[in-house]
Amino acid sequence: MSIIYDALKKVEKSGSSVLKETAKPVPASKKVKKYLFYVLFLAIGLFSANIGLSYLGRSTVKPGQAGKGKIATAAIAARQTPAQQAPLPQTPAVVPAPEQTAKKQDIAPVFSLNGIFYSGDESYALINNQIVKHDDKISGAVVKEISANKVMLDFNGSAISLTTGG
Repeated sequence: MSIIYDALKKVEKSGSSVLKETAKPVPASKKVKKYLFYVLFLAIGLFSANIGLSYLGRSTVKPGQAGKGKIATAAIAARQTPAQQAPLPQTPAVVPAPEQTAKKQDIAPVFSLNGIFYSGDESYALINNQIVKHDDKISGAVVKEISANKVMLDFNGSAISLTTGG
């Protein structure tokens, strides 16, 4: 132990810069420049990636030409006869009549009976994660009856029966 102690004393007396050296703080302006460089580098990288990806997404095949080693859909369409070509989807120019929209509303929504429970003399049902009781409305249907394992709904005059799994 004394050998180490003696060596440390000699180094201390000789004024070695190894022990006297302390970490100098980096000036704030250098830190800011360093972070700005990183942000600038990241922005240039993202910009380059955006340009590169948009270039790759473009179609280089002109209509009526096939690319080198690629089959272009335009070239396939040019080889097909008019009878083989699929018709383009067209949007209807006429607004559907009210009778047509009423028919769509007659379709009953999907109901899921999650549970039935009682509180005093009231019975409740959990349908589509919503608590309902007798004469409540849910998705256009009216709750008509809640029993121990069944719920009856009335949707536009038609009866819908929901039962529990048990």
